[in-house]
Amino acid sequence: MTSFSRACLGLVRQTASSPASVICSGIPSHLGTMKGLHRLGVPNHSFIPHRVISLAHHHRPRVPYLSTGGINNHHGCAGAASCGRSSLTGSGNREQHSIMPSIIMNSGLLHHKPPVRPARLRSVDNLTRRLSTSHSPRLDDQGLSVSEQGKSIKDIFEEYVFNEMPTHILQLDDHGQPLRLMSRNDLQADYFQHFSETEIKHRIVDQLNSRCSERGTPTRVTRETAIRSLVRDSMKYAIFSHRWFRTGEPTFRDIMKLPQGRRISGQGFMKLEKFCEKAFAHGCRLAWSDTCCIDKRDSSELEEAIRAMFRWYRNAHVCIAYLHQSSTPSDFGIDEWFKRGWTLQELLAPQMMKFYQTNWEPISNSRNDKDNVELVDHISHITKIPPNDLQRFTPGFTRVHEKMAWASTRKTTRIEDTAYSLIGLFDLSMSVAYGEGKWAFYRLMEAILHRCHGWDILAWAGPPCPHNEAIPDVPQCYTAYDPTLAPELETDVGESHWRGDQSFEMTKRGLQVETLIIPLEDTAKDIWKRKYTPDWAIGPQWAVGVLNYQALDGRVYTHQGRMQAHRHYVCLLLQLDTSVNIRRLSWKRVLTRDVLIIKTKRELEGQLETIWLVALGDLSYFIPV
Repeated sequence: MTSFSRACLGLVRQTASSPASVICSGIPSHLGTMKGLHRLGVPNHSFIPHRVISLAHHHRPRVPYLSTGGINNHHGCAGAASCGRSSLTGSGNREQHSIMPSIIMNSGLLHHKPPVRPARLRSVDNLTRRLSTSHSPRLDDQGLSVSEQGKSIKDIFEEYVFNEMPTHILQLDDHGQPLRLMSRNDLQADYFQHFSETEIKHRIVDQLNSRCSERGTPTRVTRETAIRSLVRDSMKYAIFSHRWFRTGEPTFRDIMKLPQGRRISGQGFMKLEKFCEKAFAHGCRLAWSDTCCIDKRDSSELEEAIRAMFRWYRNAHVCIAYLHQSSTPSDFGIDEWFKRGWTLQELLAPQMMKFYQTNWEPISNSRNDKDNVELVDHISHITKIPPNDLQRFTPGFTRVHEKMAWASTRKTTRIEDTAYSLIGLFDLSMSVAYGEGKWAFYRLMEAILHRCHGWDILAWAGPPCPHNEAIPDVPQCYTAYDPTLAPELETDVGESHWRGDQSFEMTKRGLQVETLIIPLEDTAKDIWKRKYTPDWAIGPQWAVGVLNYQALDGRVYTHQGRMQAHRHYVCLLLQLDTSVNIRRLSWKRVLTRDVLIIKTKRELEGQLETIWLVALGDLSYFIPV
């Protein structure tokens, strides 16, 4: 008899007066009842304790109970004697069973293969088993515990609340009416207590199941992503897009009176109540409106709201757009909602959007109007925004000309809002300073120029910014260039990574850009056809600087440019600057009302030259064409 068996047998004898369980130091405490042994082929229970130790295969710490009445059917492993004069592998003789050992250990001598489960279900089983261990749950094969793998629930919750949620938001009552304004601290205090480890584990398993069913193969789901998903769903909010009434809109101070039992009257508050009802119908207990959820007396809160506005609309569960002047989609063309500057990002940012007409009836029967192809096509026709952008817009520094053209048809009350309403579309950050006037648009364009690499940002005409001739004065300057007049130019814009100068930059001398200089001489008339190029601009002192030339061999920095035959090219009108006394020719840009376009008859190649669009130009160069 081994020392291990003696220890076990001794403990059994010590508990013989009440053999309800056997507890051994170093032996797992998962014990079974006496019914299990009979299933293993042990009919005589006289010498067997009521509970015996059951060790799983490979000595895993967590195994099912093995009872003396259930051993016969314990097919995963067989019982072996740890002490005594006979083993279970002997015959079924009653005498042999009468001297059966007091403790039977499940040692895995018999091998049984369970049915093979699909890989997706096995992944879910493994993850569930790891999460079921309360002391040290495992989420991956690296052996890291939950506390070691990432941020705590509180950290993730606070990060989302204080960075992704609006500064103030309306809480709705059980009837969908505005109850009170909540700050981020209020959200933290009221919603954090709703999270538990059980919900997190269930969310992880749900995400695994959904991703496996979508892609066919299991993907890694972390605890942090599950917590973020729970936080987002628990605090989902609706956001409002509308045209302000001239008077009667509820303010931040008005809504702060709601907890005191004071009701607010007026057309503006009725509109807010209708919005809250629709938000509640979409399953949201939180709602945000720009009229009353921003403390405009706090300059820092106002600035944060303007800079984060696009993100707040993108994070919203649903955006409810109220079209006060529309009863049917045919009225969209005259509705002011489609003509205001701020509603451009409110149209593009949300992932789910619902339009309501003047009597608060839905425009369509779709759950998400961005999935309604007919309605999206109609809006695209009115706004000139492609349907793909209306449904899945991605902010960034590409397609600057096209985005500016979208904004050119809209207007804002404050001059500065022309720039501030475009911050989100270009995914940039800039300070907000009301009172700066046209400096705001100048700073916006300057920030875009620093990060943009597309030649189309230079395809504008008309009056320049008073602070820099290289920058247009307003977005309407980009409407002077119509790509539909030269269809292949639309492709050029999409291929800007290999056309034109990609390293232009703002310097003290002005905007530095490399162009392909083509003289406008009499002998060159048989080379191209010209659009919007003045007929009198002929002679050695006149030239055009081609913007969307092709770099030779597809390389941008060869300082050689090519113009393919029978293609249109966008140009700047240049005049020889004789006021500069230098050996090398110097060109200055001549401003025009339309963007110059030429079409080549044969292929041309030439040396690229650097020109500077001066910072403070003489407006007398603005020549009507």
